[in-house]
Amino acid sequence: MSGIVIGMSSGYTLNKLGFDRYIEEFNFGDSDVEIDEPTRKERAREAYVEAKDIIVEIVPYVIVGVGAGAVIHGYLPGELVTQYLSGPLGVFGAVAVGVPMYTDILGVIPVVESLIGKGLPVGTGLAFMMSVAALSFPQFMILNKVMKKELIAAYATTLATGILTIGLLFNLLL
Repeated sequence: MSGIVIGMSSGYTLNKLGFDRYIEEFNFGDSDVEIDEPTRKERAREAYVEAKDIIVEIVPYVIVGVGAGAVIHGYLPGELVTQYLSGPLGVFGAVAVGVPMYTDILGVIPVVESLIGKGLPVGTGLAFMMSVAALSFPQFMILNKVMKKELIAAYATTLATGILTIGLLFNLLL
């Protein structure tokens, strides 16, 4: 829920500030071209192939995430987590570590769950997961194809601010 609030409020704010002028425009060719509508059978086949591709793509991340979570759960001392990752600086550190990472969110959930079990504050774990999903370098490379650098910088700043706020707020309240 907090991710939706951050995304919507950031988008609204950037739009009101006029950052929409930094979106790259594309020419999709002749607009008079008619596109054939696929049949139900063709759509079902495409949906099956797409679902299969998604499952094949995410299964390795889930296996690695569950494995890393199991290692953390079994071998990482809880004192280490509470000593170095607690407090307000832990949220900033979690976001800083999350930005260069790129992993499927399903792979990072078991890791964070294990860390929370060892004493990681919930807000810090949430901030880490959100930063991995929304602020990773590979995502910026993809966004570079449709956004100018000014909009990417504003996007990163507003999302990072929102993620840090949510992380600190959750740590304060929970």
